[in-house]
Amino acid sequence: ATSTPTCCQQHSEEVCESCVVKTTLTAENAVEANKLSNNYKFGFKKWKSHVTARPWEDRSEIVKELYSDLNVIRGSGGSTLTCGNVLYLLLFGWWLSLLYILVAAVMFVTVMGAPYGQLCWDLAGYFLWPFGKVIQKVEVPKSHQACEAGVGESSALLGGPTALRWRPRCWVGAGYWHRASTAAWLCLGYPVLALAHGLVCVTAWLLILLIPVAKLSARATSRVLLLPPERVLIRRLRMTEVPLEGEVILCCYRAANPYYYKYAVDGINVFAVNLLPLVLVTLVLGYVDSPNHLTGSAVKFTLALLSIMPLSYYIGMAIASISAQSNFAVGAVVNATFGSITELTFYITALIKGSREGNRCYAEVVKSALTGTLVGCVLFVP
Repeated sequence: ATSTPTCCQQHSEEVCESCVVKTTLTAENAVEANKLSNNYKFGFKKWKSHVTARPWEDRSEIVKELYSDLNVIRGSGGSTLTCGNVLYLLLFGWWLSLLYILVAAVMFVTVMGAPYGQLCWDLAGYFLWPFGKVIQKVEVPKSHQACEAGVGESSALLGGPTALRWRPRCWVGAGYWHRASTAAWLCLGYPVLALAHGLVCVTAWLLILLIPVAKLSARATSRVLLLPPERVLIRRLRMTEVPLEGEVILCCYRAANPYYYKYAVDGINVFAVNLLPLVLVTLVLGYVDSPNHLTGSAVKFTLALLSIMPLSYYIGMAIASISAQSNFAVGAVVNATFGSITELTFYITALIKGSREGNRCYAEVVKSALTGTLVGCVLFVP
């Protein structure tokens, strides 16, 4: 796209070639080019954000690493003694490992859950310091598979009567979900560990820089803890080790990554996603706790300000996308519809409520808000 040339002051009707200023905009597609062109019409600088999905091949290696699953073994991971890993140990590692030891003791007491007790004991050491270690899903031995296949053969080959016999060996390999040990594990061990990993996952996700820890906990809950104990193998990686056989489920090197501020969920920045629950909390407190019994007005006001941020982000992204696919006039109409009209509705509601209660505070708030809006528009429009 090229900016429209302006007339030279010395030539009222002709354009001087030396005065022509051409601005070349580079974009991936027509939608991005239209967005950049609309921005330059109002004097805005080029944005780094995109309204369309960028091809995966064009993303940098740093961004690709943010979206990668924790099942890739790197050749040289370097030292695992980093500030982020030590922070994981202090925040989550020690008590998560202790919890696994307690669950292992409970499973050993049940006797039938002894295999899961051994699994929890191994995982206690893993989650204390999971960096530089790998969890594999190994193949089931053929003897167990043959036993499982033999369970389904109940008719005699010569057509004679079949004797009903209990086969204890085949009970062990008759199916993972039919074992007594699995029932004990799903009732006693798994719920406690799933709750703990859920707490770790939510906390690490809200901290943003520790999102790898959130992925680690989510993958452990959904994959590792639901596997048969004999199919889980924990190994420590070495520099000279040959490639491992079997599926790699978990392999983590870093607990923190400073570039996760670029992370997006369905095209929405992670900061806006984390602030979305505040919108629901603010609405519930505003309508349920009107007399301010649970929280004070200052807390509600702070939550309201924080709730505006993700909503403004969503509206801004929608307006930018619509403007890029049509023109800036349509974007202005959408902005007026979802911004100005809603703002006026709030002002009118506040004035009516202040008039009914005889409180001039609402009128002062509306005056301050209108002043801020006008000053902001005057400053940003040029």
